[in-house]
Amino acid sequence: MNALLLLFCTQALAYSPGAVISNFPNERIQRATIAGGNPPSVIRQGGSWLTYSSRSAAGNYHFTMTGFSSTPACIVTIGQSLRANVAVDTTSSTALQTQTFSYPGYSGADADFNIICMGVK
Repeated sequence: MNALLLLFCTQALAYSPGAVISNFPNERIQRATIAGGNPPSVIRQGGSWLTYSSRSAAGNYHFTMTGFSSTPACIVTIGQSLRANVAVDTTSSTALQTQTFSYPGYSGADADFNIICMGVK
């Protein structure tokens, strides 16, 4: 099952990647910060679970994930001051696609964002 999640953020959020503690032994939670661009770059992450794969258009990025045995649930956040929104689509345990949109107009735009994924190890 493919899932597409579009979030409209009202505040900029910041965090520091690192180990995330879970009370469930088979649960994996991972975080990363992406710097938008051509190509985008993973500038911070807990471990090395996320790698850039390709950019098909402005703001449309494809990543490869490791460490999940099934498709994880992922959320993304972007600061309101960037005047952009971001969507995420996890299609498998190893594939993740993001799309950032500027507004007004909702055209593709390269922008920085944070991502958190949670799923089964």
